[in-house]
Amino acid sequence: REAIHESDHNWNAPIATPTYADSQNGIDPVNQTVHASSGVFAQATWHVTDRLNLTAGARESKDEVRRDGTFAAGPGPWPDPQGNTCVAPSDCIGTPNNGYQSAKKPTWRLGADYQVAPNQMIYASVATGYKAGGFNDFDPSTGGSGAYAPEQLTAYEAGYKGRLLPNLQYNTDVFYYDYSSS
Repeated sequence: REAIHESDHNWNAPIATPTYADSQNGIDPVNQTVHASSGVFAQATWHVTDRLNLTAGARESKDEVRRDGTFAAGPGPWPDPQGNTCVAPSDCIGTPNNGYQSAKKPTWRLGADYQVAPNQMIYASVATGYKAGGFNDFDPSTGGSGAYAPEQLTAYEAGYKGRLLPNLQYNTDVFYYDYSSS
């Protein structure tokens, strides 16, 4: 769980008179954002033989992000927190900048490794992954916060690890990531 208070002020002063009094608000988000994430996972390896291992794992993730606040984009007139006209360096209270996004996703992993020789192993796996969605501060097309979807990944991997000579280790790996947003 993470709670963030954001108060980011950008004031633009004209080149001819670079003073606070002549400054205009650039952007001014004033937000309280809370991220909450939880998950439960397990992984097990079965030693099929002295040389072959099979691995399986699973995870259930749940993520939630909520933001309450305002966003003053560009010169006002915007009010300050007391309702007066906002002047530098005060907070400018703009239009609502609220957002909410939640998701949960099961992911998994399957893998195998085989000991070709005492110092040489080949392996392969397929795994899925997930990253929660969220929202941006401001989407000009909607005039509010812009949500984005969670990301998903399926990763395929195969490789070799081995000591070819007493002083020569050789590792190689090939992978393919199938990445998408939902």
